[in-house]
Amino acid sequence: MPRIKLDPAGAGLVQSAGSDTRISVGGEPIHDIRTLTASTTLTRGGVYVLSGATSGLTVVLPEASTVAGSMFTFRAGGAYNSNILTASLSDAGTGTSVINEGWGSNLDGSGQWGQKLTMAAANGSSVSLLCDGVNFSTVTSSGSFTIAS
Repeated sequence: MPRIKLDPAGAGLVQSAGSDTRISVGGEPIHDIRTLTASTTLTRGGVYVLSGATSGLTVVLPEASTVAGSMFTFRAGGAYNSNILTASLSDAGTGTSVINEGWGSNLDGSGQWGQKLTMAAANGSSVSLLCDGVNFSTVTSSGSFTIAS
């Protein structure tokens, strides 16, 4: 079986001969940090700073089936409550995805789940969500959050 390597020097995917199947990535993954200044619907994972000038933002996640394996990290860039919604809770959404309290979060441990995660009004709070293709789970967080339907 061939070996495939993702070359960070710009060569892209590189295939070589070998007797095993191996995929390796040279270097650490790098994510662009995008600052959101208005409510929006996302189409892909990434690192997002929620920075509304005078109020919190509402961010709608994409349908979970379209972003399986994606990580979404949100950081409060101001002292306003911001809401992160699944597509099924937005007006245009038709999905059934939920956000559930996963491992490593600073939530209250009660196994909260729902279609809306609210980040408390604290500059610098953050939460990371991992999509499994069906739902979104919290992976890590700092600050105070609630998850509800």
